[in-house]
Amino acid sequence: GPAITKEETEAYLSNYLAENQLTEKVKIKWTSNLSVGGRFQEKGSRSDPTKRNLTLWVHERFPGVLHQHGLTMFAHHEICTHAVRAINERVQPWATDRRRFNMDVLGSRESRATEEGLACIHTCLGAPPAHRYL
Repeated sequence: GPAITKEETEAYLSNYLAENQLTEKVKIKWTSNLSVGGRFQEKGSRSDPTKRNLTLWVHERFPGVLHQHGLTMFAHHEICTHAVRAINERVQPWATDRRRFNMDVLGSRESRATEEGLACIHTCLGAPPAHRYL
């Protein structure tokens, strides 16, 4: 897609968060210290999941966020997969004790593989129809 400025990227991501009612739940910060385009960081209480904070770190020179189609795919991948999963996780009965429900810990190979698989599907949904390959 066409190249866009960092300001246009910021505006798009802010609107994307607002449209998905996530403005108060996800903060976006820019960095040049990532080996990938974006990464979520979750901080806060382990015993009270409602007090956890989500930050999406975006690599300021990642080409995917500086082109319209790439930005849409990035937002679908990072926000509508990783952020929504993290926010949903907070209200589940296993949020503070996954072992009690015989679930793998977050970040395990199994949970990462499942979440990244969903994220890849979401990424494809943001691509122009002629480029939706799995």
